[in-house]
Amino acid sequence: MIISCYSDLHGTLPNVVKSDLVLVLGDCIGHNPRVQAVGNSSDFEWQIKHLFGKFLPWCKSFDCPVVFIFGNHDLMGDRLLTGHLWKHKSMEVITEMREDIAGTNVHYLNRSGIELCGKKIWGSPFVPYISDRWAFQYPRWNQAPFANILYNECPNDVDILMTHGPPEGILSSDGDAKDYGCPTLRRFLNCQLKPQLHAFGHSHKRGIVDNISDTKFVNGAISGVPRCDRCDDNGNPYLVQSMDPITVEIP
Repeated sequence: MIISCYSDLHGTLPNVVKSDLVLVLGDCIGHNPRVQAVGNSSDFEWQIKHLFGKFLPWCKSFDCPVVFIFGNHDLMGDRLLTGHLWKHKSMEVITEMREDIAGTNVHYLNRSGIELCGKKIWGSPFVPYISDRWAFQYPRWNQAPFANILYNECPNDVDILMTHGPPEGILSSDGDAKDYGCPTLRRFLNCQLKPQLHAFGHSHKRGIVDNISDTKFVNGAISGVPRCDRCDDNGNPYLVQSMDPITVEIP
């Protein structure tokens, strides 16, 4: 099976390639380049327009199944996000999005799973806490217990694990040397979860690691490095590493 992995699009629409399965691993939507404050009402409306007008049509343009999760930049998708006046609209957005992709080749996961192409797939958008500005984060004062609950939800026999954030120590740091990985996720992968493929993004450390246990680890970041030069004030990328996904093969 040929699987193409995309992550950290930040509003970019990369090349469509022929695969058996496509995984999009969060930070799908960019931010409004004409506003100075991420997360205000203008930014929220811009994200919705991009979601329905560009991102979902791009997903539907593939001739194979596409599975996507959100990431910490996808503010309009997190109905639990605090500190944003428009958060009550997020449930409406998700409901409309599910209706839009129903019966198509596109599938959305959020702490949930699906079986496609004979593979059990489970996905989560959550990452360790960064700041109150971003979405889909572990609770600031309750990170390890939340992460334990989160990854206990994942079936032990999962074949493909999709998370926005990396496990600690695996393609989890970039130009600023900070490790953006989750130690709890790494522990689960060491002791409990043995997927054929773990695909993620978030740290923008694009690459493949296939010499740890029997799992292929893929960071499919499209947006570039180093992190300090990556974005403007609205989170839009200045640099693009590649317009092509990272493609891997699993039995």
